[in-house]
Amino acid sequence: MHSGQTTSMHMACDPLLTRSDSRDSRYVGSGYTKAVYRVRLPGGAAVALKAVDFSGHDLGSCVREFGARRGCYRLAAHKLLKEMVLLERLRHPNVLQLYGYCYQDSEDIPDTLTTITELGAPVEMIQLLQTSWEDRFRICLSLGRLLHHLAHSPLGSVTLLDFRPRQFVLVDGELKVTDLDDARVEESPCTSSADCILEFPARNFTLLCSAQGWCEGMNEKRNLYNAYRFFFTYLLPHSAPPSLRPLLDSIVNATASLLSSPPVIWAQAPEEKSGEEREPRQSAIATLRSAGELAWGVDETLAQLEKVLHLYRSGQYLQNSTTSGSAEYQRLPDSTIAQDDYRCWPSYHHGGCLLSVFNLAEAVDVCESHAQCRAFVVTNQTTWTGRQLVFFKTGWSQVVPDPNKTTYVRASS
Repeated sequence: MHSGQTTSMHMACDPLLTRSDSRDSRYVGSGYTKAVYRVRLPGGAAVALKAVDFSGHDLGSCVREFGARRGCYRLAAHKLLKEMVLLERLRHPNVLQLYGYCYQDSEDIPDTLTTITELGAPVEMIQLLQTSWEDRFRICLSLGRLLHHLAHSPLGSVTLLDFRPRQFVLVDGELKVTDLDDARVEESPCTSSADCILEFPARNFTLLCSAQGWCEGMNEKRNLYNAYRFFFTYLLPHSAPPSLRPLLDSIVNATASLLSSPPVIWAQAPEEKSGEEREPRQSAIATLRSAGELAWGVDETLAQLEKVLHLYRSGQYLQNSTTSGSAEYQRLPDSTIAQDDYRCWPSYHHGGCLLSVFNLAEAVDVCESHAQCRAFVVTNQTTWTGRQLVFFKTGWSQVVPDPNKTTYVRASS
């Protein structure tokens, strides 16, 4: 195993696959083609092993139709091999890290391929909706950075044809793409804009066909609209700091209307000819401009997400939003409140109200905004943005020593 090198290693399968049959491993899941196993290595680190699923849909249907088990395996393994190559070539913090691969004979088929990657947790949207806005924003920021990388990758613009939450995993809070066998590395060829139709369940969009015969920006736009409909619309705005909502709403709206196609209203001066008499490409450009001239691509979307991060991490979002509460709080160093919990949403702790704050002033403001809050406890724990975690309490009936916390109790009504 290695982490600092930039190329994956050809490994010996036996030690890994022996452990995959032991108590140090467990089955994670499978799709049409591949199965994934979690294996704990002798040093304690856990990795994911991915191989063709011999009882899977793709291999099974191929064998039933053609009866050639080895040939069908090679066909299925091509997807795994393609994914391995793309994981290697598209290395990025938001692409699952490929550690290595191995070959071995398996079930009367020689040289079956197994890839070894870092291990991630499945993306469960219902669970994510119950997490803090800060953690949900981190996922959207991760996705924005990934899509920017895919749009400007060493291979050219890359699109994810199968773009769903199940194609991603979470590794230490960061979103990473794991399933790349359905990725496409080149733009769609075309002879006219009629060949450049992006189809989605609820709507279709038409893009321009370039003079070079490629649909302009189709890969980038497909990725971005999918990011909107699967992630941004659910995770970005809800329970966000009020001062950040306008910027977050603009991100969601810009990615949603990126390709919107309302009835055509030609943007022309009175002396211009009618749309029907224009040169076809000029008419198409006018159509697209009327549909969404202010919409963003991945570059602007990422720039705005990074701006949100800066405002949030630096505390600038608090300007003109904090109030100077009339209540005063007494500081009790090296102490915590053992009980007096109440629940709030979203909270980092399901049994109490645990939130992140930029500074002490924000903690006071939060407490003042909660009717039941009479005290709070500042911990020494921080979030991924460096914000401190604070427990908010209904009172201070049992203050106990704790060298890692500081308690603040309301000194006036």
